[in-house]
Amino acid sequence: MSDIVTIKRMLSDRAQDVAEMLLPNSRRQGSEWTAGSIDGEAGKSLSVHLRGTKAGVWQDFATGDGGDLIDLWCGVKGLSLVQALDATRHYLDIQREKAYLEPIRQYSKPSAPKGQKPQAVVMDYLREGRNVPVEILEKYRIGENGNQIIFPFFKQNGDLALVKSRTAEDGAKPKPTSANCEPILFGWQAIPNNVREIVITEGEIDALSLAAYGYNALSVPFGGGKGSKQRWIE
Repeated sequence: MSDIVTIKRMLSDRAQDVAEMLLPNSRRQGSEWTAGSIDGEAGKSLSVHLRGTKAGVWQDFATGDGGDLIDLWCGVKGLSLVQALDATRHYLDIQREKAYLEPIRQYSKPSAPKGQKPQAVVMDYLREGRNVPVEILEKYRIGENGNQIIFPFFKQNGDLALVKSRTAEDGAKPKPTSANCEPILFGWQAIPNNVREIVITEGEIDALSLAAYGYNALSVPFGGGKGSKQRWIE
């Protein structure tokens, strides 16, 4: 098994080797590996614990950055979390488990969403009625078309996969604007590359609401239930 918890533990077990490899121009001081920054120059601003329960934990006291050795790998190498996990698997000589995938389906691309940024009915409903800040609407790229809220579903590569709309009033149900579109999670456009935890909600506005409280939140495309509603998992 090579999930992130396993990789983190295996890297921590060889914390000094990893720290020395990532920061070769730095040095050991007692039970810590010290450097000037993630660029690896000599100094004491950055410290990596080498032993004990905190082995692998690091902190750059000049910038406030820190984390575990996977985070350090991301920072030093300039990699996304996914890229760093692939690199650490190679370093540890472990294989990534292959997930079961259903046969590839053919989906239709939705038309580009019509409308504009929320500024009238949709803005009033989401900001005043649902307490969603403007900056969250911008992060999730919410649109407004008359009295319709527009929810664009972007893939992690930026491609538009699905668009849903719903009336800006309580009890309204969001519906796709085009048929046979790819069912993906809503909100990838608002999620930073290297987050470790994501909350998955049952509705798009639920995701916006949790984002307003500081959570990295996505929504399932078609609510709860069985059968085709869960195709997004594959």
